[in-house]
Amino acid sequence: MISVLRVLHLFGVILWIGGLLAVTSALRIASGQSDAEKRSSYALARRMLSAGANAGAAVAIVLGVLLLIAEPKLLHEGWLHAKLLLVLVLIFLHGRLFLRARVLESEPSYPATAKQFATLHGAFSLILLVILFLVLVRPF
Repeated sequence: MISVLRVLHLFGVILWIGGLLAVTSALRIASGQSDAEKRSSYALARRMLSAGANAGAAVAIVLGVLLLIAEPKLLHEGWLHAKLLLVLVLIFLHGRLFLRARVLESEPSYPATAKQFATLHGAFSLILLVILFLVLVRPF
């Protein structure tokens, strides 16, 4: 049963991070468009966040909690503490991106640069890489 939870948790993580990466890429491209084009691009990005990244986050978080309930001894592992801290950072950045996408959808002329979204894209990628390292290598 734990193996099934792990697979489903990983599936949620893939949906979550994949959605965040797709949205930051779309917003980076949209930042160079005209206001009329931006409006539809920003609306699409917000819908992608809601349907993909938010759903993936919910699945990953709920199944992560279930995994911790099934394997409470993991709560004593240092690598897990580091992973959970990075998950909190990820949730915070995800929330900021969601709020930003809502503002941009309602006000396409609001200042937004490609660099801002490229930086977020890189941050999401780096967080995923470090989490993968922590989970697979378990360095401490």
